[in-house]
Amino acid sequence: MPERGAQSMRHALPNVIIIGAGKCGTTSLHTYLDLHPAIAMTREKELHFFANPEVWQRGLDWYSSQFDAHAPVRGEASVKYTAWPKWKGVPERMASVVPEARLLYVVRDPIQRILSSWVHRYSDADESRPIRDVLEVLEGNDYVERSRYYRQLEQYLPFYEKSRIHVISSEALRANRRDVLAETFDFLFTCTAFRRGRELRGGSGSSRQWAIPVVIDRQNRESVPRISREGEEKTKITAKRKPAKAGFWLANQ
Repeated sequence: MPERGAQSMRHALPNVIIIGAGKCGTTSLHTYLDLHPAIAMTREKELHFFANPEVWQRGLDWYSSQFDAHAPVRGEASVKYTAWPKWKGVPERMASVVPEARLLYVVRDPIQRILSSWVHRYSDADESRPIRDVLEVLEGNDYVERSRYYRQLEQYLPFYEKSRIHVISSEALRANRRDVLAETFDFLFTCTAFRRGRELRGGSGSSRQWAIPVVIDRQNRESVPRISREGEEKTKITAKRKPAKAGFWLANQ
């Protein structure tokens, strides 16, 4: 573990982390949170500090320098934090540095997440295989593992209480942004730092009353399907089916 510096450096560590999942709207959530008057998210998304050993070796001085020490609430978002088993040891490292952080986990229909991830990698030339070949073997498949949301969360449960983890449906965030953000802020504002952030604003009521109007209605709401509770089973059953024009549809969303 990188050595800790002075106490003042520790004050600049994050108290909220978006841990994933990739292609589920983490960039949007990162942006919405940063618009909140009491929240400062990192300028660079995807620090991957707790996932990538090379970045981890940069140490806590480097990591803390990514955050605004004057903000009562500081956060980052890195999708590799829920990419087990490709990136292992993330919860252990995270808990050793920020054990009291609040974790946000955005999920979506697991099949759509797989397809979107494939389109993204394919367009960036990080993937050359057709989707049928990519999903020929499901066990140990990085595309599939990242869509096994409960398995990813299981890695965190020995280190973080369930009360510190908030799961957000990407479909709900797109279709009902106001209510989802209200629930998210209510979850976050139960900790001391967030209450202090509200006090700095001079607010005395719910975070809904003065924060929500700032971060909603940036784009038209869309009607999207709700996430399936049988997501992992759906992944096993239908992952080999040919996604008729799914790649084109996802690439244009």
